[in-house]
Formats: sequence, structure tokens, C-alpha cells
Amino acid sequence: MGSANAPRILGRNCDKCLDACKQPVTGFSVDAAVFYNRLKNTLVQLPYIDPDTFASVYVNEANSRAFGVDLGARLDSSAFTGASLNLFAAVAWNYSNARFTRGDSRGNRVPEIPLHYGSLTLGMEHNAGWHASVTLSHEGRFFTDPANTRAPLLVGEDCIEDAECEPLAADDTIDLREPIVLGAVPSRTLLSARISYALPGTGATLWLQGRNLTDKAYVADYQNGMRPGAPRTVVAGVSILFR
Repeated sequence: MGSANAPRILGRNCDKCLDACKQPVTGFSVDAAVFYNRLKNTLVQLPYIDPDTFASVYVNEANSRAFGVDLGARLDSSAFTGASLNLFAAVAWNYSNARFTRGDSRGNRVPEIPLHYGSLTLGMEHNAGWHASVTLSHEGRFFTDPANTRAPLLVGEDCIEDAECEPLAADDTIDLREPIVLGAVPSRTLLSARISYALPGTGATLWLQGRNLTDKAYVADYQNGMRPGAPRTVVAGVSILFR
């Protein structure tokens, strides 16, 4: 084990990737990439901090490998209609299978990496500069420790010393930031929306975005305690493109 101040030497990384391939079809585009990685001396951050230094704790979990695919597709109506108003649909999906190949955690999944991650976006945009869209995004379940603990466990000093951990019940009340919690973070599907308007001739775009519009309660992670996901949030801003 080490701390955040320790050198992060990850060893050799073998990356063989079939780069993005595109199929040119009027109004429809597809991007695909396949990857395979082998990593020696995989450094993993554990879901708690050192109580003396308050630094993050890392452990070397030997070798790992990861393979998967990235897919993306988009359909635009203006390519068929020639109209100023474009209706579009876009989908993205990632599959990442990362597992340890040696050591005590051999066969377990690498923490913090979900098997599936994807999104579906439907929207419209106009040549006058405005845009509106809604997005449904999904992130699959992932583990937070090399042992791939499944059911949430509340870990205290007694648990660490005596290997007896207390399972978390649905009605338990805990301080979200203090205890060590191990377990699999459940999958989640969230709804968001965005509208924007590009000011002509300025390079500036005004935008308004709503996240987690259904105000879904979910666990974002178990890093340094149980971290709740962000509630319904509305954010506005200005993006400026300098040329």
C-alpha cells in the first residue's frame, strides 16, 4: 500500500486498438472502435483515505487486461429534406471488460469501471443558431474494491482487525463521509436536457442545461464514504469561441 504521494508507476502498457471506422452514408454516420489493453503492475485506488495522513491509499494489484468496444451513431433529417430545421438522433455505447489476471484478485473486475455505459439523445437544431435536445444516459454497476464486494458493507476499525463487517440495511443512518463503505455501486439511468443559442457573428453561445431532471436519488460512488448523486440541477452559461 502507499499514498497519493507515492510514485504512480504503472509498468508496461500494451495497447492494440482497431481505430474508429466510419461508414459514409448520407444523413447517417457510424463510428466504431475496438480496444484491448494489457497492464502490468496495476495501481488501484482503494475507497478510503489514510486516517493519519488523510491521503488516498493505493495498492498494487498485479496485472490486468481490458477489452471492449465503443460505438456511436447519428441520424440527421436535414440530409434528406434539405430544410433549415434538422431533427437528429444520436446513440453512444461503451463496453469495457477489465479484470485482474494475476494476484489475489485474479478474475475480479477492476474497480470503478462499469461494463456498460451509453446514452441516447434526441434533438432539433436550426441554421439560425438554436439547439434543443434531451438525453437519456445509463451507467452500469461497478465495484469499488479489488475484492469485488457486492452487498454494501460498513467497515470500521473492528471490521479491519477482526474481519467482521456490518452489512448496511435500508433504514440505516450513517455519516456519509466518515465510515468506509465497500460494495458495488448500482447502475443508474438519468435524464438531462439542453437548449442553446449561438449569437450571430460573435462566437458566443448561450446555453441552459438541466441534469437529473427526474430528481432521482442514487449512489454515485463509495469513495471515502457513501457519495450521493447530484439532485436535479439547472446550469446556465456562455461559451465563447475565439478565432
